[in-house]
Amino acid sequence: MRSINEDLPHSVKTVPIDNIHLTLMFMGSCTLSQQSDYIAAAETVHVQGFKLELDYLDQFNKAKILWLGARQVPAELLRLYAALSDALKLAGYDSSPQTYRPHVTMARNFRGDVPAYSKCIRWNVESFSLMESRSTDQGVRYIELESWPLG
Repeated sequence: MRSINEDLPHSVKTVPIDNIHLTLMFMGSCTLSQQSDYIAAAETVHVQGFKLELDYLDQFNKAKILWLGARQVPAELLRLYAALSDALKLAGYDSSPQTYRPHVTMARNFRGDVPAYSKCIRWNVESFSLMESRSTDQGVRYIELESWPLG
């Protein structure tokens, strides 16, 4: 992932390398009791690991996000998303129905045209995690709270 930051124009303020992740579900704020329920739900998810090829840049104009995505989304990633979604629903999490669009945020407050990009980042996905976002003076930081291996 480090190479993508180096390939972007210097005018693009990229997300720190330690913050790069692919979001499965955005949980928002939750109580400690809910967090405990969500952790128990995630422990029931059993999906095989997979290879993810991130091969194009795009942007969410309204959110001003530059992101890296996959032209071909692996079936196992969609299975992981569906299994986690189902488990969390049983645990009381009510997500609004929306199409899952796997992406890695590369830059925030991005304005302008999407830079040309012709590389492919190959990522062996072997686990998924529960992350907490914390606002700091240096920006948002992500802290791993739990992690589960994929089969």
